Amino acid sequence: IENVTVGDIIKSQTEFAVFSENERWEGSLKVLTPGKGYLLYRNADATVDFTFRNGGSVKGPESELPEQSDHSIRPATNMTVIAALDSKLSACNSQLSAYINGTPVASVSPQVVDGDTLFFLTLTTDNAGDITFALEQDGMQTYGLQIKNTQTRGLRATPNSHYGALGNPVMLSALNAQVTAYPIPFTDHVDFTSTDGWADDFTITIYNATGVIIDRISSTRWTPTVTLAAGVYFATVNNNGTITTLKLIKK
Repeated sequence: IENVTVGDIIKSQTEFAVFSENERWEGSLKVLTPGKGYLLYRNADATVDFTFRNGGSVKGPESELPEQSDHSIRPATNMTVIAALDSKLSACNSQLSAYINGTPVASVSPQVVDGDTLFFLTLTTDNAGDITFALEQDGMQTYGLQIKNTQTRGLRATPNSHYGALGNPVMLSALNAQVTAYPIPFTDHVDFTSTDGWADDFTITIYNATGVIIDRISSTRWTPTVTLAAGVYFATVNNNGTITTLKLIKK
C-alpha cells in the first residue's frame, strides 16, 4: 500500500491495522486478499496504490500484505477500538472482551507495539447499546472495567467508527466496585458477590454464547431452571447503575 500516512486505518469485518510513526502497519489485520472487502481511512488526499504479491510482511508504505485469510465484505458495519490497561492491571495471560447490552461482540489478546501493550478490538455493531469491557485472566476470573479517558466515556456502539490511537489508546481501569462469580466452572448454581454491596433493585441477566437471554434474576445465587449444555455463558450485572459482564463456564 503506497502513499499512506500515519494514523491511516485499513480494516476488514473482523480485523484492522493502523499505520504507525515507525512506518509499520500495527494491529490485528496481517494480510489482505484480492477480491475481499476492506475499508481504508485516510488522513490525506493522496492517491493510494495497492500491490498484492505472494509472501512478504507489513513493513512500510511500499511493502506488501501477503495473500491468504478469509474476511467478510461488510467492514462498514463494525467498530474498531485501540485499548490499553492502566498500570494497576496486568495484561499477562489475559483476554479483553467487549459487550453490547451483555452480548459478547469482541475478544482479543494483547499485542506489544513499541513497548506498549495494546488491544485491537473489532466490534460487531448489529445492535445499538452501551459498550462494556471485561478482563479475563488465566482463562477463568473476569474483572469489570471502566473507561478512564474523559473523551471516550459512555462509549456506545456506532457502526463504521474508530476510537483510540497507537499513542493515545482508550484507557481501561478496574471498576471501583467489583462483582465476581463463583464457582467457575459451575455445576448447578453460581453465586455472585459485590465489593460494594447490592442495590435494592440490582438485576442479573444470563445469556448463552450467542447472546440469547436465558434467565433474569434479582438474587445473588443463580440456579438454572432448565438443563444447560456444557459451555460458555455470560452474566450481565446491573448494580446501582454499574454494569459488569462476567464469563461463566458450565461443566
